[in-house]
Amino acid sequence: MIRPIWFALMLGSFIAIGAHKSAAAQSINVPLIAQERAQQIGLQRAWVTQVPLDRARSKITHIKLQAGLLLVVTSEHMLYVIDPESGQIQWSFLIGDRKLMSLSPAANATYVAVANTARLFLLNRATGDVVMDHEATGTPERGPVLTAQKVILPLVNGPLQVYPRDDFVLLSELTDPKNTLSPAYYASAGRMFGDPATSDDLLIWAGDQNRISAHLFAEQPVDFNKLVPETLSTAPSLFAPNVYLGTELGYLIAYDVDHFNEAWRFSAGSPIHRRPIAIGSAVFVLPEEGGMFAVDPKTGEMLWFAPDPVQFVAASPQRIYTLDSFGRLTMLNAKTGARTNAVSLPYSLKMLTNDQSDRLVFYTDQGLIQSLHETTLTQPVLYSPPKKQEPTKKGAGGSSKPATAAADAKSDKTAPADAKSDKAPPAAKP
Repeated sequence: MIRPIWFALMLGSFIAIGAHKSAAAQSINVPLIAQERAQQIGLQRAWVTQVPLDRARSKITHIKLQAGLLLVVTSEHMLYVIDPESGQIQWSFLIGDRKLMSLSPAANATYVAVANTARLFLLNRATGDVVMDHEATGTPERGPVLTAQKVILPLVNGPLQVYPRDDFVLLSELTDPKNTLSPAYYASAGRMFGDPATSDDLLIWAGDQNRISAHLFAEQPVDFNKLVPETLSTAPSLFAPNVYLGTELGYLIAYDVDHFNEAWRFSAGSPIHRRPIAIGSAVFVLPEEGGMFAVDPKTGEMLWFAPDPVQFVAASPQRIYTLDSFGRLTMLNAKTGARTNAVSLPYSLKMLTNDQSDRLVFYTDQGLIQSLHETTLTQPVLYSPPKKQEPTKKGAGGSSKPATAAADAKSDKTAPADAKSDKAPPAAKP
């Protein structure tokens, strides 16, 4: 009797030890950031979403936060459009022939664009309805980009194929031979470094011919083409009034977008291969030898240097979030760059580089996406360049007044400067 009892006790011990190890492994490897853990570092998990895909055979191939939408493309050739504040999937779209490679998507205030290696699709932002389905006349090198009025498709070896919005037609009308789209073409800058940068009326691209090119869409279009002798090595980053590029010689160079004159340059000490990140209050650059510089966008002077980051993740008014070489989420003081905290994450989590807002977006190849933000920032802090001021015109008395009627002289009912409002103020922007 003693031997069977002893054997049962030993078996129970092994089972308990195995269960403990399994639970410990699960606590490390489960790709979900617990709410309690997030709160310990001043964050809260806003939402979790599982993108519908076959997790055994499929994965996320492209993910991008742009124009207030989270855009996800999977290896099953599906595009999912997600609300970045709620995590709800608004609509989905099959990107043409499943045998063709699907490319990265783009969005603006009206449309979402996506393509495969043979066709370009333009979709209604609100509904996902097809606005344009057009065969590409060349081989796309990367996904489309959007301005307010144009759809741009970068082709292999650098030329850009440009479709004006006025030519868009409904899918049902494309069978009419009269409804043909005649794209314009912009010259190649060589093999393109990443995606072009765009605003409502400006397109900027760069390539391995060491030239930065730009086109201003206006009543009188303006083209720029400038040689960068320091050897370009990154895609451009646009945040008015400047565009920023990195070079193989380790310079971060700023050009003003009005005349494309060099505004300033900053030496990072080693080649720059990651696109600079500009959020208005600072430009962040990660040189090849490691670390991250924060640079003043007005003067080009160094604000601070942090030795640990290998990836920029997101920024709030008080914190800069980065990934370090150990795979940890690190939090830096936004004013000094000093590290204030670091937390290990499940190994399968990836971090989206977000230069659009303060939201932290984590995802796995298998389609689990989660978003976190600081507990005090219930509304997103958005990083968008300042709009150009409306032109002014002289009033009857010779004084300058805004051209819009909404900006007429304020009435006597305007509250005094020290008056308090019952409404909560909007989230601060750096």
